[in-house]
Amino acid sequence: MTNPYPTTNFIAFKDETLFSIAARACMLSAYPSASARDELLNSRNRQMDSFFPAYVPELAEATSISKDLLIHEHSILDFFKPFVPKKIYDEIYLNMLEGATKNIHSRLSLVANHLPLHVELRYCKICVAMDQVEVGCKYWHRQHQLPGTMVCVKHQIPLSTCSRSRKTLSLPPSEDFESISNYCSTLSLDFSQACDQILNGKIDLDFNPQFLKATYLKALHKKGFACSSLRIKQNKLRCSLCTYWEELMDDKLIEAIFKKKKTTTYPVNLLYSIKSIHHPIKHILIILFLFENLTNFLESYKRGVNPNNNPVLQTTPPKERKDPINILKKQILEMLSTGSGLRKVARTLRTSIHFVKQTALQNQVEIDRRPSKIFNQERRSIWRKLHMGRSTQELAKEFEVSVGAIEKILNTHPILIELRKKIRFFEKRTTERESLLKYINHHRTALRNEVRLNCNKAYIWLFKNDSAWLYEHLPPAIPRTARYNRSKLPIL
Repeated sequence: MTNPYPTTNFIAFKDETLFSIAARACMLSAYPSASARDELLNSRNRQMDSFFPAYVPELAEATSISKDLLIHEHSILDFFKPFVPKKIYDEIYLNMLEGATKNIHSRLSLVANHLPLHVELRYCKICVAMDQVEVGCKYWHRQHQLPGTMVCVKHQIPLSTCSRSRKTLSLPPSEDFESISNYCSTLSLDFSQACDQILNGKIDLDFNPQFLKATYLKALHKKGFACSSLRIKQNKLRCSLCTYWEELMDDKLIEAIFKKKKTTTYPVNLLYSIKSIHHPIKHILIILFLFENLTNFLESYKRGVNPNNNPVLQTTPPKERKDPINILKKQILEMLSTGSGLRKVARTLRTSIHFVKQTALQNQVEIDRRPSKIFNQERRSIWRKLHMGRSTQELAKEFEVSVGAIEKILNTHPILIELRKKIRFFEKRTTERESLLKYINHHRTALRNEVRLNCNKAYIWLFKNDSAWLYEHLPPAIPRTARYNRSKLPIL
């Protein structure tokens, strides 16, 4: 079967989006339909108008345009390049070449930034009319689809919008010149121009996070938003930023940066979380606020790369921090050197025996290890004494082995464990009974409440575990008629 798609004469227009190229390729095919689209993109479930579409390999094959050219000239990936570590950018670029774009949004921290994507496609009415005259058809422009862009940089008019086509391919609608608005604020134009310059390689370098932070801090200090110690006046800075960009708050993306509770840390998170990946829009907002344009910002950044010209980087070396782990290890070694055992050291310093033993071995400190093996004769003797109710700690000292070794023998006899519980219960019951009877015998006139107050521990234990015996041996209850008059109490 012959390929119905253009493979030799197809031309991608300047600044055309991948979505637009795919739409025109389908329309120029012999069968411009949904089935043609599915055959072109090799899938029915791909999102058509994604910022990072997964159909780059199929589109390159269908149009005979190189994948490299499609990504650099017709996607917005390069818009993120200056603010993304080179390693991550290269990995994302390879993912787009292979069509594996599933995790790109998370890799670029677009999910973590909690910022909404465009809910509409944007176009310039003059561009639509001019494109029809110059190239014979309409198409979507990259610059118009950049996040936060509201103005056509070429014609300096506000962009129009139409609903996105997630599952279908489409081109911009036809417009007449009579409905075109000429109003365009200077601030929105400056913002759109900065976005366009970044997309087209105006910033031809990868920012070093430390130098970028220094550049911001220097400008903030100069404008009074940071004190002499370079601590940021957060409330003042945020209020000034909101006032400066107020007329752009109609855009949902810019509004979300300043209004959402999850992003109230902006703009200080650009400085305090320098290793994180932040949305380019967040950088552009602070850059234009502090430097007015990209040229001034780049000059300041390049001067700051030289540490001799950057007072922010000329700071005194930080004081050596005390490592709590090293302090703990020193204390362990000191106690072991004085003859303390592993268990005593672990109990005193509130750490594990394993950590104490490991520290001793690492520092070649000799420790008195208990034998780990117990022979049959000793095992039989230990079993008999466990049967009698002796504690595991006492037996460990008597046989010079670890408590764990004694407990291993105990765990091999489940019946013995239950028996020892009963032995301990009877011993405890006997002790508490004797304690209560001793007090009652010495205080023959004591009331029940007095017994409870003076033998509280024994009383509570017996109440929970031996209540029948307790009520048999307590003094008789006070009759209700004489409960509040001690003179009427019976003589015991």
